[in-house]
Amino acid sequence: MTHSPEQRPTPLRSSRSMFHVKHRTHRSLRRATTLTLLALATLLLAGCGRIAGPEGWAAPVADGDLIFVQLDRGVISAGTLSEAGNFTQRWHFPTDDDDFDLKGIYATPIVDNDVVYIAAFDGTVIALDQNNGRPIWPTTLNVDAQIVATPAFDQDHLYVATEKGQIIVVRRDIGTEANRYFEGDGRIWSRPIVTGDTLYLGEFDGRKLASIDLDTGAVIWNESLSGAISANLALAGGRVLAGGLDHKLHAYNIGSTPDEAWTFEADGWIVANPLPVADTIYIATLNGSVYAVDTATGSQQWQFNEPGLEFRSQPALIGGMLVVADRRGGLRGLDLRTGEQRWERDLGEADLFADPLILGTRLLYITRDGELIQVNPADGTVVRKKDGEA
Repeated sequence: MTHSPEQRPTPLRSSRSMFHVKHRTHRSLRRATTLTLLALATLLLAGCGRIAGPEGWAAPVADGDLIFVQLDRGVISAGTLSEAGNFTQRWHFPTDDDDFDLKGIYATPIVDNDVVYIAAFDGTVIALDQNNGRPIWPTTLNVDAQIVATPAFDQDHLYVATEKGQIIVVRRDIGTEANRYFEGDGRIWSRPIVTGDTLYLGEFDGRKLASIDLDTGAVIWNESLSGAISANLALAGGRVLAGGLDHKLHAYNIGSTPDEAWTFEADGWIVANPLPVADTIYIATLNGSVYAVDTATGSQQWQFNEPGLEFRSQPALIGGMLVVADRRGGLRGLDLRTGEQRWERDLGEADLFADPLILGTRLLYITRDGELIQVNPADGTVVRKKDGEA
C-alpha cells in the first residue's frame, strides 16, 4: 500500500493540472475544461470497436432469486443464476416482436413491487411486469432526450434526469409525464436522490448541486462546485454526498440552505459511486486509490493506492471484505480496518464499468461485453463465467 504517488496522466486518467492550473486566461481555462470533459465522455460513453454507438452498462439488480441484467445491448434479461453459475433466462425485453430500439441502457433498472422500470439511452421509459417482462403501462413514453442517469423514485413517481438537464416526473401507475422540473446547464449523469419532499441532483456540465421542492418544482438552492458531478449522489449521516471531477467528495447538510459540512479531497476523478456504510464512506478514484472516510467529519481513515488501476465501479462490502474492481478487470480485496490488500485477481480482457451485485455470499460483475463473472470475496476466486470457463 502506497500513499498519494505521482502518476503520469493519460487521456483516460484524471489529472490534477486540469483543475488546478493558475495564471491562465479565461479562454485557455475554458478550452482545458472542455478537453477534460471530452476525455471523460470518451471513457464513459464511447462505443468500443466491437459495437458501434452507445452500449450502456447498466448494473445488474435482483429481487429474490430473479436477476435482471443487460446481457445484450439495449435488452434486459430476467433469469436465475445457479450455484454452478449457469444463467437460466426467464424472459427478455424487448423481443423481436416489440417495436423498440433502446440503443443501450446505462441507468440501473429499478425493481419495486413486482415491476421493473427501465430508462433507456434513447429516452424510452417503460414499466415491465416482473413475472413475464411485458409492458404494463397503456402507452409508450419517450421523454425526447437521452438518458444516462438512473432515475430517482418515490411511492408515486419516477424522477428521470436527462442529457438536456431536465427532471422529467413520470407517474408510476400509468406511465404519463406529470411535470418537468429544472432547467440545467446540460447533461446529468448522476442519479438524483429523494428525501422527504425534496429532490437533490448533481449537474455534470453545470457543475452544480441543486435542491428542488417536489411539490412545486421550485429550486430551493443551487450550489456551484469546482468540478462536474459524475458519481451518483448518496445519503449518509443526514447529508447528501456528491463526488466528481474536482477530485472531491462534498457532504452537504440536508436543509433549506446550501450548508457544506465537509469536503474530502482525493487524488483523482471520483467516477465510482461512493459507498456509505455506517460511520464510514468508501471512495474509489480513477487514479488507483481507495479511501475510507469518516462519515461525520470527512477525515481520512486509510488509503489504498496502486498505480495504473482505474476504479470505475462502486466498491462492494461483502463477507467482511471490501472488493474493488479496476475497469480493465483487476480485482482487489482490501482489509476494512486498514485498507491493506488481502488478495488480487486479474480477469484479463474484462471491462468492468457497472457496479457489482451482491448475491448472498457471491459477488456478481457484468463486463461491458455482457459476460457474467462471479467472485468469491474471501479470496477472489472466479467461481464461474458466462462462457463456462472457470
